Amino acid sequence: MVDFQQWIGPAALAIAVYGAYQQRKQTRIMTAQAQATGAGANLWWKSPTVGALIVLVIAAWIPRFLPPVETEVAISAYGITPPLTFHSELDTKPVVSRKITDRLLYIVRLGYDNIDRMSDTAIEKSILYTIDGSSFRMSIVVQLNPMRLRVNPAHPAVNVEHNVVIIPSTFSTGQINSLSDVEQLGGRILATRRQVVPFSALGIQVTPAAN
Repeated sequence: MVDFQQWIGPAALAIAVYGAYQQRKQTRIMTAQAQATGAGANLWWKSPTVGALIVLVIAAWIPRFLPPVETEVAISAYGITPPLTFHSELDTKPVVSRKITDRLLYIVRLGYDNIDRMSDTAIEKSILYTIDGSSFRMSIVVQLNPMRLRVNPAHPAVNVEHNVVIIPSTFSTGQINSLSDVEQLGGRILATRRQVVPFSALGIQVTPAAN
C-alpha cells in the first residue's frame, strides 16, 4: 500500500516552488545589483513561503527515522480452566517492532495482601512466545507436584494475577523467578489483569498438613 502521507509534504513544496517561480516571472522585480551579478534569475527560490515549507517537510519526515512509539498492550481475555490451567489472549501488534529482539512471557501468581507482588517467587511461567503482530492465546498448565503457586485452601476466594511481560530474547524463562527479575533483565510488564475466584475454581484438592 502506498503511504500517501509521506508525499504530501514534497507535493506541497513542489507547488510552492512553482508558485514562487511564477510569481517571479509576473512581477519581474529586479534590483540593479541583481542585474549586474546575474543573481536575479535565482531569487525565486529564496521566497519565505518556500523556506517555511522546506522546514515543515523536514519536520514531517523526522518521525519516520525515529523508533516507533509503542501503544499499550491489552489483555483481551483471561481465565482459568480446571485443574489449574490459566490463559490470556492479547494482540501483539503494538510491540511488533520488537519481534526480533524480544519475546513475550505469561506469568501467573496468586496474590495475598502480605506478599509483595514484585518479589514473590511463587509464580508459574509459560514458554517464551514469538512476537508476530497477531492476536493469540498464551497458556500455562500448572505443575502440581511440587506446587509452585502459593495455594492456601484456608482462603475461600483466590486473587489470580495474570501478567504478560516482554523480555530480551537473549534470556530464558529459567532466569525469571519473580516479576522484579523481568525489569532487572531489561524487560517490562506489558499488562496485568486480576480476577477473584472461589478456591473451588482451581479444580484441585489440597490436603492440610498434619499437626
